[in-house]
Amino acid sequence: MLVLLAVAALIATASAAAADGTGLHFERRVYSPGERAVGHSRVHTCPYRGEPGEGPFRVYLVRGGQPLWYGHLPDNAVPVGLMKHGPNEGEGRDGVYDVTVPFRVPHIRDGRYQVWVCSRDCHQGFGDLVFGQIDVEAASTRVLPSDAPPVATAGASTTDTIILVAPVILIAIVAGIFLARHYRRRISTGWSPAVLPRLSQESAEESE
Repeated sequence: MLVLLAVAALIATASAAAADGTGLHFERRVYSPGERAVGHSRVHTCPYRGEPGEGPFRVYLVRGGQPLWYGHLPDNAVPVGLMKHGPNEGEGRDGVYDVTVPFRVPHIRDGRYQVWVCSRDCHQGFGDLVFGQIDVEAASTRVLPSDAPPVATAGASTTDTIILVAPVILIAIVAGIFLARHYRRRISTGWSPAVLPRLSQESAEESE
C-alpha cells in the first residue's frame, strides 16, 4: 500500500510539474544524429527548489514520452551535456534565469526523446524547468550534385586500336602476297585445276 501511495505521489508530482512548469523550446522538432540542438527557456527559481548553487545540472535524452520524474533516472538515459544559464534577473529571493541547453545529438535510435535537466542523479531539477522534447530521425541518403568536372571513363584510345588491328592487317597482307605468288608460279608452269581431267584421260589412253 505504501508503495502504491509513493508511486501515485510521484505521478502527481510529475503531472503538476508538467502542467505548471516551464518547458524547453528548440528551433526544430526533428534532429538527425550528429546535428547540434539548442534548447532555450526562461526559468523561475526559489529557495530549495533547484538553484544554480545546487548544480551542475546535466542534460539527458530519455526515449519515450514520459515526463521528468525526480528521483527516477532511467537506465537508458543518455547524458549529452550540461545546462547553462545567464545572470539572475529576479528580485528578492526568487530568481529568473535565461537557460540554454546545447548538445550534439548522439547516434541513437530513431524516435521521440524527452530532454531532461536535473542534478544529483535527477533527484533535483532546476527551478520550474520541467523538460523538452525532440524527435530523432536519421538523415536520408541522397546524392548531391558535384561541381567537379566529369571524370572520363577508361576506354580504348585510337593508339590502342591501331596497335590491336595492325598485326591482323599485316598478317592478311602477307597471306595475300604469298597466295598471289603461289598462284602465279602455278600458272607459269602451265598447271591449272582444269587440266587434271584431261591429263588423266590421256594417261588412260596411252596405257591401252
